[in-house]
Amino acid sequence: MALPSDVGIDAKLAYTVVRDVATLAFFAWMIITNRARANRSEIDAVRKEYGARLDRHGERLTTIDTRMEAMPRHGDLENIHERINRVITSVSDVGKNVSGIQGAMDGIKNQLTLLTNHHIGGKD
Repeated sequence: MALPSDVGIDAKLAYTVVRDVATLAFFAWMIITNRARANRSEIDAVRKEYGARLDRHGERLTTIDTRMEAMPRHGDLENIHERINRVITSVSDVGKNVSGIQGAMDGIKNQLTLLTNHHIGGKD
């Protein structure tokens, strides 16, 4: 924008200085405000980084879901618990039978000792 020709040199100089200072101020303001803004390459880099992370998390979640499906449910654990209780009861019954057999074996041992002593040494 030009000044009319009848304006003095001082006004032209002042106008030029004001225009140049305003232009410099505008460019300084643009640089300062754009410095805080992310440019396209930075946005793409962040998308790439977090996209890769999200892909890894997706894979991990799929693995966890697969493993969770293979884990026993509450009903399965109840069945296992019942079977363990039956085994414990059976082992206890076997222990009682062995105790009864132990008493019979002690009696047989005593009888054999008496018979052996009687036939070998003639002692009662």
